[in-house]
Amino acid sequence: MNPSDKDPNDSAKGIGPAESGTFKNSGRGRGGEEAAASPTIVVQQSGDFDDGLSAADIRNRVKTGMAIVWRYWPVGAALGLLLTSGFVWYMMRQPVMYEAVTTVLAKSPLEKMIIEASQNSTGEMGENTLKNHISVMTSRSFVNRLAEAFTPEEKAAILEPYLAEPEVPDVASVIGSTVEAKRERGREFFTITALHQKEDVALLLSDRFVSEYQKVILDEVLAARRNATLYLRQRADELTREIKALEDERREYREKYNLITVEENQGIFTERQKRMNLALADVQMERFRLESSIAAAETDLARTPTPFDNPHLSVFGNNQALRMEVERLRNERETLSAQFGPNHPTMREANRAVESAQALLEAGFRLGYEDLKSKLQLAIAAEQQLNQEINAIFAQSLELDKMAGGFKRLTEEISAKQLAQTDLLRKISREEVNADVPTDTLRIVDAAYLTGKNTSRLLLMIAGGIFLFGGCLVAVPLGLYAITDRVTGSMDFENEFKLGLLGVVPRLGSTPEADRPHIVRDNVDLEHVESFLSLAAQMDISSDVAYPKRVLVTSTVPGEGKSMIASNLASTFTRYGRKTVLVDFDFRRPVQQEIHDVQDDRGFLTWAAADCPMGADLLDPAGPLGLVVLPDGTSLIPTGGVHVQPGRFLVAKATIQLLERLSSEFDVVVVDSPPAGLFQDALILARYCQETVLVVREGRPHIAQIRKVLADLAHMPTRMAGFVLNGFSPRTTHPSVAYRYASYGKYAYGYNGRYRQKSDRKEAALAGEPGSHGKS
Repeated sequence: MNPSDKDPNDSAKGIGPAESGTFKNSGRGRGGEEAAASPTIVVQQSGDFDDGLSAADIRNRVKTGMAIVWRYWPVGAALGLLLTSGFVWYMMRQPVMYEAVTTVLAKSPLEKMIIEASQNSTGEMGENTLKNHISVMTSRSFVNRLAEAFTPEEKAAILEPYLAEPEVPDVASVIGSTVEAKRERGREFFTITALHQKEDVALLLSDRFVSEYQKVILDEVLAARRNATLYLRQRADELTREIKALEDERREYREKYNLITVEENQGIFTERQKRMNLALADVQMERFRLESSIAAAETDLARTPTPFDNPHLSVFGNNQALRMEVERLRNERETLSAQFGPNHPTMREANRAVESAQALLEAGFRLGYEDLKSKLQLAIAAEQQLNQEINAIFAQSLELDKMAGGFKRLTEEISAKQLAQTDLLRKISREEVNADVPTDTLRIVDAAYLTGKNTSRLLLMIAGGIFLFGGCLVAVPLGLYAITDRVTGSMDFENEFKLGLLGVVPRLGSTPEADRPHIVRDNVDLEHVESFLSLAAQMDISSDVAYPKRVLVTSTVPGEGKSMIASNLASTFTRYGRKTVLVDFDFRRPVQQEIHDVQDDRGFLTWAAADCPMGADLLDPAGPLGLVVLPDGTSLIPTGGVHVQPGRFLVAKATIQLLERLSSEFDVVVVDSPPAGLFQDALILARYCQETVLVVREGRPHIAQIRKVLADLAHMPTRMAGFVLNGFSPRTTHPSVAYRYASYGKYAYGYNGRYRQKSDRKEAALAGEPGSHGKS
């Protein structure tokens, strides 16, 4: 059948356009006009995934990560169990430790009350004191002092569990690793925790820690009180002598310069100077305000000649009235524009009126700006005058200050020393009172008691096991995915290979292997049939190559299911009303004749051995080519045997003539070729085909191999139609693909399932089978 003999309305049949011509190269991508017009098939555009951090993109990445974890979780679970078992085994080998706890209060209520009454203790000082307690408790010097406080018998009991170790630690090291001091957050309570394999030793460590620290605090407090009292008394005596000497010097100075009347005059000058300073401050504030207003006015006038948002210019003069007049004239002009043209005298008069009012308004704003500048000049002049008067007053009082300066200096120095003396006397009195206060700075609230076996080991073992197992369960799959270079369903094909994903074929583990090439032909599984129907529809939508056309189906490496895809794809085109022939050009490992149960005594190789006859009976079932018509109407041309060096057949002129003959008789020629990543056969056949479909099985080929195949096919005249992802699982594939497949799969399965069950019940009822009656 020639293209010219096709029904002129054939473009409305099947699933895609039937344009004239047999071969057409095109640089169009997957997002053609047909794809945009189709309401049923979703075409994945390259812009669907970007590198932004939108909420949708974050959700997609989380879903992708969950898919990766689901795919490789057995590896992560195995490693997690191994590490968790080792961790638990290690923790179980650790000896059981008993925990003794002592609770102490860092400050006695009596001392706290006295210090607060003295008003010499602030919150910050108290917080620092509490922090200092922890620092001293954890210091190496205190640990060494505590170790020396134990008797030889007690030291032997402490070190007894460690005698079997290769290196026996000293008592200080044991205390540093088993005794811990903690402070309750925001409070003055401290908890001393001691761990040991013996209960009595744990109690001993906790109790001795507190008692020894109490001795440290007692020694420090008593020494500090003695030293502080002695120092304060010495300093108070020195201040008394200094104050008496300064008072004698001030009396002699007063008598020498007669400073009694000078002090009164100085008070007058001081009061006058205060009033002048207040007036100067008011003038300066007014000048600052005017300068700010002028700066704002300049900025606003530079932006627009009529800045109504300026608080000063907008209310200056009659600007508000002018503004209303301009608005009125503009509204009147808008009304007249509906009646008259732009060149009408009335409109010109209205425009002149608006321009005049606008000019007056702009002039008003400029006058407001000039008014601000005039007020600023007046403020500057007033400020200068006040400065001159203040300078004059200052010059008059300067002479008095020269004489009174020495007297004031002596008076202030005496006052400062008197204040210091008063404070010292208050501190001496407080220290004398505190000397009689009990020095229970660290008071025991709860004596050492056992809390039972140490629960931290059990909690650590549980938390560590959960963390290790959960971490391995998540991190190992993500790590495997990061280091592997094989194709996975979680991959974004658009961004990775710059080539679209035509369709997906799910894992067919539940389908018998013999039925997989005939899923479409025999309706083996309606949900899987829809995958191939969608694949053919997507190819038709995203392509602008007219029928008839030749489609090459190849893969990167063996075992990706290309022959199964080619068989079902050919049946799909036949179901859509396209006259289709499936040609098996995989001479090295032919599969089509086996899966379709065809004898290998006839086919392409037997035709080539007969000098490639091109007679009228070439495509007859009994002809030399061995064409076979399959049950669904699809034609098949088998290889007719195996050949390890088929290159000479593929480049022969007869092969080209055969393909052209097939294109004249069939709408679609599906060519099954060897893997393009291993042999050059697919590249040779790609020169004779208008479109190429690359089958990729999840987890099978390497990314580098696919890139090499794509680079080789890029030099061929064929159009890369896209990828077909084979053997995917909705839970381990890219979120957008999984969503589309899962949504449609559930709908199709539910609809077809109900339809099929209803049909089965109806047929059973007609046959009179038992149990067929009932609600249908």
